[in-house]
Amino acid sequence: MEGGPMAEKRPGDTKADGSAGGVLARARAKVPLSREPRTLREEQQRATRQKLIAATFSAFSEKGFHDTTIADIVKAAGTSRATFYLHFASKSEALAAAWAEMEQPSMIAHWRRLDGFGPWTAADILGWVSDMVGAWEATRAFSIASNQAVSTDAEMSRRWFGGIADFLGHVPNVILRLGRDTRDPDLRFLLLCAQMERSTFMFLTGNFPGNREQFVATLAEFWRDALVDDEH
Repeated sequence: MEGGPMAEKRPGDTKADGSAGGVLARARAKVPLSREPRTLREEQQRATRQKLIAATFSAFSEKGFHDTTIADIVKAAGTSRATFYLHFASKSEALAAAWAEMEQPSMIAHWRRLDGFGPWTAADILGWVSDMVGAWEATRAFSIASNQAVSTDAEMSRRWFGGIADFLGHVPNVILRLGRDTRDPDLRFLLLCAQMERSTFMFLTGNFPGNREQFVATLAEFWRDALVDDEH
């Protein structure tokens, strides 16, 4: 992130007004992100951004968070550093965008599935956790790179919690159930997610002292204890 330990120096960032950095910042602010392109220029900007997103995913998957550079990303995208900075302030921001656009939609589907189970059973939870782990396994290298970023970059950690908070709106039944046992169901959900993601990172990197079946069963116990009523 800009100013953070993992940020890369941007060309011409010494002045905010009239310098290359100031121009890039103003240009980046004009790139449309939340609506469909309205002009040919906006279509081109959107297409370039998608190339950068795909290149970011590929570069981090290949080299990990720490070893990936902006030069790697722009080379894979076939563009320039100046173009990169029209869209992203840093490699961390590009990584966050790649996760949001390429991974978050499928995660939302998994969370909605969990929310629809209620009342939950141990079998429901076990199957859901296995599928969640499977989703991370499908993009193992990128998942590991993302977790490296969250672990070492304060801004990425903040963005991660913001992304998890976005899931709250998709699990109203889960939050309602958690609220029966705690005064802070949102926080409990966030910490259950943090526990699951960090544990899965250890599993994906081969550091869990057991096999997949043992990992899934043990991880599912935390969610089972949080959601399954005694009678189930």
